[in-house]
Amino acid sequence: MSRAVVPAGLRRRVEIVLAALLAVGAVGVALPSTPSASATTVPSTAVTVEGTGAFSEVRLTVDQTGDLVNQTVRVSWTGAGASVAPSGGIVLGNFMQLMQCWAEPGKAPTREQCQLGGFTAVPNGAGNVASRQISQYFVDPNETVYTRPPGDLRLRFVDFIGVDGTVDKDGQSQFFDASTTNEIPVARTAGDGTGAQFFEMQTGLEAPGLGCGQTISGRTPDCYLVAVPRDMTEVTGATVGARIDDWLYSSPLSQTNWDNRILVPLSFRTVGGACSFGRPETATSGSDFVTEAITSWQPVLCGGGDRNYGFTSLPDQTAREILASPDPGLVFLTHGVPSVTGAVYAPVAVSAMAVAANVDIQMPSRGPGGKPVSPEDVPADIAAKVGSRFESVNLTPRLLAKLLSQSYRFDVAFGAGGGLDDNPFDMSRDPDFLAANPDFTPGGFRMTIPNSLGRMLVSAGVSDSATTVWQYILSDPDARSFLAGKPDPWGMVLNSRYRGLSLPTDSFPRADLGCKLPVSASPGFVLENCTLDVYPYANSFGSAARQLSRGDANRRDVPRVSQVNSYGLSPNQQFGERSLMAITDTSSVARYDQVAVALRNKAGKFVRPTAASMAAAVASMTKDSSGLLTTNVAPTDPKAYPLTVVTYGATVPAKLTADQRGDYARLLRYAAGDGQTLGSRAGDLPDGYLPLPSSLRSVTVATAASVANYVAPTPTPTATPSATSTPTSEPSGTDNGGAGTGSSPGGTTTGGGTQPVATPSQSAPVVPTASPATSPVALAIPTPADPVSA
Repeated sequence: MSRAVVPAGLRRRVEIVLAALLAVGAVGVALPSTPSASATTVPSTAVTVEGTGAFSEVRLTVDQTGDLVNQTVRVSWTGAGASVAPSGGIVLGNFMQLMQCWAEPGKAPTREQCQLGGFTAVPNGAGNVASRQISQYFVDPNETVYTRPPGDLRLRFVDFIGVDGTVDKDGQSQFFDASTTNEIPVARTAGDGTGAQFFEMQTGLEAPGLGCGQTISGRTPDCYLVAVPRDMTEVTGATVGARIDDWLYSSPLSQTNWDNRILVPLSFRTVGGACSFGRPETATSGSDFVTEAITSWQPVLCGGGDRNYGFTSLPDQTAREILASPDPGLVFLTHGVPSVTGAVYAPVAVSAMAVAANVDIQMPSRGPGGKPVSPEDVPADIAAKVGSRFESVNLTPRLLAKLLSQSYRFDVAFGAGGGLDDNPFDMSRDPDFLAANPDFTPGGFRMTIPNSLGRMLVSAGVSDSATTVWQYILSDPDARSFLAGKPDPWGMVLNSRYRGLSLPTDSFPRADLGCKLPVSASPGFVLENCTLDVYPYANSFGSAARQLSRGDANRRDVPRVSQVNSYGLSPNQQFGERSLMAITDTSSVARYDQVAVALRNKAGKFVRPTAASMAAAVASMTKDSSGLLTTNVAPTDPKAYPLTVVTYGATVPAKLTADQRGDYARLLRYAAGDGQTLGSRAGDLPDGYLPLPSSLRSVTVATAASVANYVAPTPTPTATPSATSTPTSEPSGTDNGGAGTGSSPGGTTTGGGTQPVATPSQSAPVVPTASPATSPVALAIPTPADPVSA
């Protein structure tokens, strides 16, 4: 049992930003040394817990233990023994085992209440270290419950008892398996005794056997993170590691190991929160960019009245169509809709598109000069990092173009492919990538990444986000040349199946498809496996980031024995051997604690999406024809992140009921006020967003007032014309000021005429006129019959 729970300091430190200096259109923003009022930090829920007994020197820290949702948190430790892994892959001993458990209110969890045993294979290769089985070829002398009498050869497994009382026996569970469990059976410790893992916290929706955040049969279970530290000693007292095939074998649930457990109490937000069933709903919908923000705001918005605030993520074009419909509601957009008369726009969030990476460091297979090396030839400082995550990855526009055009051989399944025979298998073997990422070749040693860095996990369907990514790629001359058919300096070529593609496009097409009957198929199995089964799309930014954090490529390429002509999910990539990349957004990257890739901007600098880099990008933005700030994919400021996005709430007051206007105005006021406080509590602005600059907040406050105070215009009476009179002309036209346009700062106009609103104390932002850098770039990729020189 653990002895103490001690606060470990603030969970995250907000990057220093002064909103007043983020006035849109400013050039060369200098970041001050004090935080802005809108970037207030909140109390941390990080804790550090001490180990006991043989592990009394261990200190385990969890960086967030309160207000949890389904998310990833960092678990780190000090004072442990260095993992022993002579081959670089198999871990013989000295590692940490992590699992999530439930308990009766006010009690500690038992081993029957822990989610463990979902995996069939783990990095140490064999044994019961990831299993509920505790009947080994030796006996744990402290085991008194799951014993095996002499002569009884039946296997013994620790039961799993679900929160609803269901008992699973024999190591089988109806609640979790390899594709759903969040357990980490083998987490390595470095040579200095420190280690870190990124653990997925699961609510009752993801882990119904645990029920965290839910009320089950009138009670809400307590939940815990449980860590079981392991050294080089088995439950019998024998020391392991004498041979390369001599590793720890026993389960963490075996009594001797379980006695060393470290408990960390967890607190989850109530699943469903204050948005309870049966109340009227105020519907909102639109861009994925606001999903995390709206999800955080919902409990506060729903708790302050008699109605729920709902949100549905929708494609951008669908959101535009809703805005143009008779019932526009409130939709979230990144581009205006000039054809919609009377529409108003209020900025609600600043975030960014991001390329996320989850890539683990591997034992180098090549030394200086490209010569093969064995593990004992690798320097100790390099070998000590094996199994940990790369915390820095760089991509140029050309590398992104390669990934999105199936130009690595790994991204082409079943013998398809257009002229890729001489291309690298993946990025870890591409000199172009290695030139931008020296961390992948430390001291001249080169590692081959398992599972391969040859493809991107991207969302299906059409979106403005896809168009923006292609515009960013096309803003770079090297990437344009590659897409036009010119080999890169090392001879890598574009997949010819992408010739003729008109760019930019609003999707991430997979033009090179193929199908094949698996060699492992049983007799009578006739369904071919196709590229989109092996390399499928993600459903959303959030699902892409979650899959990335779990090592889940979402591949369906395992022929099912029990169901003829169907495929099952492939196992998730193992801990320490993960290599996945995805296009997502910064709030999802933060929620699932992934690495945001640094992209090269127009100034030639690799920039990650941070508060400072997004602030610099906002300062470089220009307005579209509706007055909305749009992404500048080629900012010249070396500090600017090129895929930064401002998301707006849009509606048409003239088409709303009085109740709708009040509800939407309340949401906008919250979005511009308390909703811009960075933090992890319900109602806060989640990590991954930049608090709105004060100039944009003023626009939102003014727009909210114009929505709430809207009064339908009184029709102008006209005299009945005589036979000789001239008809009186009606005033027409609109001046859309939702993004700060119009005659007064933040003033909002509708199709019925300008409505008076309170003038904000700060003037509306002044932005530069449109520049070629933000204009759509058109590039028709030539066909082989119509070559061009690039």
